[in-house]
Amino acid sequence: MAARAEKAVKKNVLKFAGPPWPERSWMEWKFAAVVFGSVFLAELGDKTQLATILFASNKDANKVVVFVAAAAALVLATGLGVLAGDLVGRFVSERALRWVAGIGFLAIGAYTLWRG
Repeated sequence: MAARAEKAVKKNVLKFAGPPWPERSWMEWKFAAVVFGSVFLAELGDKTQLATILFASNKDANKVVVFVAAAAALVLATGLGVLAGDLVGRFVSERALRWVAGIGFLAIGAYTLWRG
C-alpha cells in the first residue's frame, strides 16, 4: 500500500512540475552555441588572453593556478556583463542597444585607425 501511494505521489509531482528541461531546449542549445562561439572568437587574441599568456609564461608559475584564476575572473566578468545586460535591457529596446553597440564599435575602430 505504501509503495502504491509513493508511486502515485511521484507521478503527480512529476506531472505538476513538468519535464526537467524546457520544451524549447533545442533552441536554447543553439543559442548557447552561438553565444559560446561569439565570445570564444572575441576573446582570441584579446588583452585578457595576452595577460594570461604572460602569467603562464613565467617558469615558476603554477599553470593550474593561472588557469583557475583566469577562468574565475572571466566567469565573474561575464556574470557582471549578464547582470548589466539584463538591467539595461529592462529600460532600453534591443534594437536601440544594437544601434548603440554598432556605432560604438565603429567609433572605436575609426579612432584606432586614426591614431594608428
